[in-house]
Amino acid sequence: EYKEAFKSYPKTTICYSVKASSNLSILKIFNDMGSGFDIVSEGELERIKKIGADPKKVVFSGVAKSDSEIKKALDFGICFFNVESFDELKAINRVSSSCGVNAKISIRVNPDIDPKTHPYISTGLKTSKFGIAIEDSYDAYNEAAKMKNIDVVGIDAHIGSQIFDLQPFEDSLGRLEELFY
Repeated sequence: EYKEAFKSYPKTTICYSVKASSNLSILKIFNDMGSGFDIVSEGELERIKKIGADPKKVVFSGVAKSDSEIKKALDFGICFFNVESFDELKAINRVSSSCGVNAKISIRVNPDIDPKTHPYISTGLKTSKFGIAIEDSYDAYNEAAKMKNIDVVGIDAHIGSQIFDLQPFEDSLGRLEELFY
């Protein structure tokens, strides 16, 4: 059981990726189990609202979030946004300022790691459209830290899907640890 596996991490929240299956019945099962949710669109936000998801267990990921999506996510009270670019960081600051709130963000770092998976589902290489290049992430953090309506709460990386070797995960984590320290 997952609760046993994570018992030494009492504040852990596992966030189910709604894009994996947005079926309301499945989402309700995950919600009833105490799961959080990772969303990438306004449509996914509406689905988790329908099942009564706890906004404090919702992470908004994905590229090219619109001002409307950002506002609706802020109004719902999500936990934080995974920021994919400098432009998106500025948009979240602008929208949160107009709403009179602070937005919590995590900077999605692209660690330039080859996950050794199919190129269409590989997201951790420098050539990927996802995340802020690791060499630019410190600048992104500094810019975010200066913004009045932004609270930086973390760093994030996603290197791809269907990865069967642990080494790319270890390499990615190593790069994030170097960045953090």
